[in-house]
Amino acid sequence: MNEQATNVIDPPDQLEPVVLTAAQMLAHRKHTGSLTSDPPASAILCYQPSQAQYLARHYPVKKIQSFFGDVLLLKSTRSQVAVAANFGIGAPVVGVLVEELAAWGVQRFLSVGLAGGLQTDVQPGDVVVCDGAIRDEGTSYHYLAPTRYAEASPAMVERLTRSLHSQGVAHTFGVSWTTDAPYRETLRQVQAYQREGIKTVEMEAAALFVVGQCLERQVGAAFVVDDTLADLHWRHEADRGRIQHSLERLLEAAIVCLQGW
Repeated sequence: MNEQATNVIDPPDQLEPVVLTAAQMLAHRKHTGSLTSDPPASAILCYQPSQAQYLARHYPVKKIQSFFGDVLLLKSTRSQVAVAANFGIGAPVVGVLVEELAAWGVQRFLSVGLAGGLQTDVQPGDVVVCDGAIRDEGTSYHYLAPTRYAEASPAMVERLTRSLHSQGVAHTFGVSWTTDAPYRETLRQVQAYQREGIKTVEMEAAALFVVGQCLERQVGAAFVVDDTLADLHWRHEADRGRIQHSLERLLEAAIVCLQGW
């Protein structure tokens, strides 16, 4: 066996037929009766259990059973906005979830979660609107040919910005480094991305942007900074109250952003 062998199969062309589609999977679930509700227009992706708990305390919801984790239709939006939660973390699961929700009929996706800070001008508890992401993960390369960056939908960035302003939520903008391997972030990489002006590091944005682009969906992402590598060592915020407060305000702004769109 050649131990130097690598993957010799090229990523699929966007127009190349695939063996199983999300639409086929959704048709199967409808046939078996496990998916009966009409789709919302928009979905918010949440990664922290505390976000789902906040929703349960403040919003009446209808739970949909046929997807990864929980999909909760917000009744106050006339079920036009859903929140997906408790599905895990990372680019592969986000890719699958967005594929299936899009096949269901969801048109817009907004990801709200935590990220690590890379610059000294973003501190734990700060809100960062992500307008682009470095593709240092694997999922996006199954959808589009290699490029350095993936971009958020400009309309989503603009609308979320207006919503944050209307809610009085201070925020900044920046490009994020999306990686599959948080325990393999090297000092050399961090220093290089700092010089480049990259604001944050997380695990989903690049895949979300690329999958959304391929499916012709509006996509966006925003983060609350949770920990920081800005001083070239890991520093974790001890004040969890500030982090949680920012997550809740970001979630509320995301609902306002998508409601009625």
